[in-house]
Amino acid sequence: MIASVAARLLDRWLDEHPGARLRLLGVALRQLTPATQLDLFAASGEVDATVDAVRARFGKFALRRASTLE
Repeated sequence: MIASVAARLLDRWLDEHPGARLRLLGVALRQLTPATQLDLFAASGEVDATVDAVRARFGKFALRRASTLE
């Protein structure tokens, strides 16, 4: 995500400065906040609907518990 935003900014700058040459380009980030882990089971209805959709498209055994794997 950071690289794609930086690339878009560079493209915009190059459009405004045609023929310009760059020797070095840096990207800095500030005011970052810690990421939070979302609760997988908080929206159980969405998870159930997603599982149903995957099984409908790819078959009954497309998703299964890891404990059933050899």
